Amino acid sequence: MFKEKEKYMMYDYIIVGQGLAGSCMAMQLLKRNKRVLVIDKPHANSSSMVAAGIFNPITGRKMVKTWLADDLFPYLLKFYGAAEKMLQQNFVNHIKIYRPFISPEEQNEWMGRSTLDPYKSYIENVYHEPQHSETIKEEFRGMELKRSGYVNLPVFVNAEREMLIEQEMYLEENFDESRLLLKTNEVEYKDHKAKRIIFCSGEGITDSEFFGWLPYSMVKGEILEVKVNQSLDVLYNRGVFIVPKGVDKCRVGATYEVNNRTYDITEKAKKALVDKLNGLYHSEYEIIGQVAGIRPATRDRKPFVGVHPEYPQIGVFNGLGAKGVSLAPYFSGQFVSMLEEGEELNKEVDISRYKSLYYDTID
Repeated sequence: MFKEKEKYMMYDYIIVGQGLAGSCMAMQLLKRNKRVLVIDKPHANSSSMVAAGIFNPITGRKMVKTWLADDLFPYLLKFYGAAEKMLQQNFVNHIKIYRPFISPEEQNEWMGRSTLDPYKSYIENVYHEPQHSETIKEEFRGMELKRSGYVNLPVFVNAEREMLIEQEMYLEENFDESRLLLKTNEVEYKDHKAKRIIFCSGEGITDSEFFGWLPYSMVKGEILEVKVNQSLDVLYNRGVFIVPKGVDKCRVGATYEVNNRTYDITEKAKKALVDKLNGLYHSEYEIIGQVAGIRPATRDRKPFVGVHPEYPQIGVFNGLGAKGVSLAPYFSGQFVSMLEEGEELNKEVDISRYKSLYYDTID
């Protein structure tokens, strides 16, 4: 007798969304020999297709060390390096960041900080003489950061998608949450079954019945594509970033507009970026493009990681914000270790910090 074909395709995990978050989750699970199904419908304005992909150890207007940098940066360098080998693609660009100072006082402050243990492993040099005066304005000199660079996210995401398709672990469609059925210790979606489902769906998560209650703060960002008359060998960052992309092109950004979820490019954003670019860069350039995307950020600027308060077979890995390239490898690894080995999540990212909001919605 012939054995009747099973109705369901079986997986360990279903992952909804294949941007940066979903790609990192899938990679972590595949390293543990788990069978995954990634469900996604790519679109050109997703955050992962638009973002500059910078990893930067010292950030913000006040120039402070990135949160958890000593854990994040060694991890991300190994993770993306291994991903390049697995996917047989080059998408990691190790490039120093040059930050001009805004005053003599800032220069003196960083001369002192650069010798301290928390900072010295990330600072290449603090300069007393101009280093890039032919390109940028650096009246008060600047400092050069190391262990920095950017990930070409479209190359990374597209290469992983091709691998998943080859291994029959990819379903190209818009996920229909109404078709998700919760069973004891598993989930069903159409003709697919898995032990767990993880939502990595970027801004779309706000429409989810299961995780829409989390306090997101979506941020629209616009970036200019610029042609320059020289080859840049560092990433400049002061007010705006200037990221080299090939011999004579770069990306300039980014604007920051809270709770605007339109993908339209605007003259207002273009003017704001041009004004900031002109305040930093004094060589000739030509604007050749402009793009917009929505960052899936959170109100407390910490990612949302963890399992649903009532349904342990449903998880979320989202809200990575502007520092997603730095955060995604480390916390996807930590999340998978929690799911598979029972290790604890960092309490600052665990969604249990907001579980009271969930119970408020069902009272």
